[in-house]
Amino acid sequence: MNPEPHWDPLGYARVLPLREVFYPLGFTLDIETNTQAILDAAAESWAGSESAFADPTLRLRVVVSPAQSGQAPPQPPVCYAQGHLLSLVGDRDHFAVCDLDRGFAFATVTEQAAADRRFLRFYYLECIVYVLLTWRRLTAIHASCVSLGERAALFCGRPGTGKSCLALACACRGMDFVSDDAVYLLRQGSDRTLLGRPRFVRLKEAAAQLFPQLRLLQPPLSRPAIDDGEPVFELATASLPGIATRERCRAAHVIFLERQLAGAAQLVEVPSSEAADLLVRELPRFSAEVSREQVDSVKQLVERGAYRLRYSDLEGAVEKVSALLRGNA
Repeated sequence: MNPEPHWDPLGYARVLPLREVFYPLGFTLDIETNTQAILDAAAESWAGSESAFADPTLRLRVVVSPAQSGQAPPQPPVCYAQGHLLSLVGDRDHFAVCDLDRGFAFATVTEQAAADRRFLRFYYLECIVYVLLTWRRLTAIHASCVSLGERAALFCGRPGTGKSCLALACACRGMDFVSDDAVYLLRQGSDRTLLGRPRFVRLKEAAAQLFPQLRLLQPPLSRPAIDDGEPVFELATASLPGIATRERCRAAHVIFLERQLAGAAQLVEVPSSEAADLLVRELPRFSAEVSREQVDSVKQLVERGAYRLRYSDLEGAVEKVSALLRGNA
């Protein structure tokens, strides 16, 4: 019998009494923590999602430490990776370490960070979980996504081209909202299955000028800043009347957005090799094997057709997307 250790300077045997299982993107996530706020934040991201895949099962341990008097607000972490290890480093009280091969991660944050759910979800919980899944099973595509039935269109492009706004405009016209900034391509299989995150949409303040219904909601500004660093607010799609969502669909078309000052919306075909190159440029570098699988999946994604959509107003762009998904373009 091994003797019970008495000295644990690394916190290896720390007891985390709270535990719950969630299913982000249909995969199993087992979270252990010492504070209910962590489970509440995870529920905000993934409650209601159902199991769809047997592998992998992810494990995440989150230790919450007391906030210190006068402590500055936590800052967004910086990410570093080598081999199969990933670190998120905010400061000595806010960091995470991920074993990408084993699907295991541990993190430590203060009570102050745990109380800021949007910060905690955006920079720690969701970041950790989606990177673990991307390493093992998925290819993350920087795109918003809508679908008609199971046929989906991905909107790609530089920051400011209107990916999220076009996705929301399409959803307001009867399409299903799938994701606003990132969508995940399942690498195994040849049916181009996409997994989305339709629970929330993140928009810049200027979006309220395009969607009057957003002004009535008066959403608070959230701390995460995406794209070009402008503040964004986060809305639960369930709070938007008439918006239908879908978590799983099949990619039919990839559309690269280009805004223009005037003129009717135009769809122009893009060669699959060019489309693949544009998407591959935005893939984060992983190990040689994982990167090779991701590149192959991107090439398969664009085989069915890629387009460039030049548009000056959302109404014209929505009509082009609708016609394309209905096969009338």
